Amino acid sequence: MENSLMNRQDNGMAQQMMPSAMATQTMNSAQLATNAREIARIQGEIFMAKQFPRNYQQALVNIQAVCSRPSLANAAVYQYAKGGTQVYGPSIRLAEQLARCWGNVRSGWETLEDLPDHCVVRTYAYDVETNVQAERIFTVPMIRHTRQGDVKLTDPRDRYEMCANQAARRLRACILEVLPVDIVDYAVDQCKQTIESNVKITPETGTQMVNAFQKFGVNKAQIEALIQRHLDALDARSYLRLQTIWTSLSDGTGKPDDFFDMSIVDEKPKAESTPQEKPRQSLRHRAQPKAEVPEAKPQPAPAKEEPAPQQEPKQDTENIEDFDGDQLPGEADGDPMDSFGF
Repeated sequence: MENSLMNRQDNGMAQQMMPSAMATQTMNSAQLATNAREIARIQGEIFMAKQFPRNYQQALVNIQAVCSRPSLANAAVYQYAKGGTQVYGPSIRLAEQLARCWGNVRSGWETLEDLPDHCVVRTYAYDVETNVQAERIFTVPMIRHTRQGDVKLTDPRDRYEMCANQAARRLRACILEVLPVDIVDYAVDQCKQTIESNVKITPETGTQMVNAFQKFGVNKAQIEALIQRHLDALDARSYLRLQTIWTSLSDGTGKPDDFFDMSIVDEKPKAESTPQEKPRQSLRHRAQPKAEVPEAKPQPAPAKEEPAPQQEPKQDTENIEDFDGDQLPGEADGDPMDSFGF
């Protein structure tokens, strides 16, 4: 009797364990299939890279053509403060274009674990032709820091954007690690030349620059203190510097206080006196006694002197036009205009 009960219990436990074992076997089979598919894809990419190796001269031509576009050049370089010095480098947008023009480079990011409080993300860059690869694995907390406190991210869109923002910086580092350093420097120089040659400083450029920095809490006085000149006298070099800082602030690689003196307050024009103050001023002026000014007495007009009788012959006086009769004696024999100093 006891043996039969024990056999029934064993059979029941075995039946309960069968679904879990089957589920585990199914998961292992799916994982193996995924791994096999990934390996086959990588092997295919390596084979194609060997069949069609990159053309270095054509790659340089493509990079030069890409960097000559002002839209990319304006967002090609970032800047941030580190250890009291300013650090420059290519942005993620330029790194992506360099990987595409260089050819046979795979790059991207993926989420390894998606947990309620954090996500584990992996970024990678792989040169399938030279077998050079770089990767970063990091943890992204699903928390957004605000002035009102920390906010936990639960919306899938917010969680994805947080991971994508954190992955962009690591992805840039991976791409630049597999690319030659001289190619990256060449691309940065080309972008700077493009900006300098396409900058058009107009009277509206200063206003546009102030409006662009307003969303980061930077005012006009702080911008002018940084470039050491008024925005009305903005030149191409200062414009390029401000453009690089704006790219850094937009990408999140820098903060406004890394570049600007945030303690500077923009001077506002003095407000005009209100209508209520004007009557007070008029009453104050009315209350003050006015200084008496003595009236000027009319002075009698000077007596008009009668002209002296003419001593000269009649024919001499007829040759002088517009003469008032005040001619001195002894001057009638000369030129009539000599008496006026001409």
